[in-house]
Amino acid sequence: MNNLSFPLLYTPFVTEGLLKFLIFDSQMELIASSENEEASVLFVEIANQSHNLPNIPNIKTEF
Repeated sequence: MNNLSFPLLYTPFVTEGLLKFLIFDSQMELIASSENEEASVLFVEIANQSHNLPNIPNIKTEF
């Protein structure tokens, strides 16, 4: 995750019947996921403002 490209974006995705929010950098590299839309929005907003990945509960950043 050293070469992140901003801005980040998120998109809803359904897998195994569960709605998840996948977070990508601008090069479309998957960097995080969450089942919580509000947490995903907050994560993306903070990351885009600070150009750093925030530590927010409900966001999985290790795959």
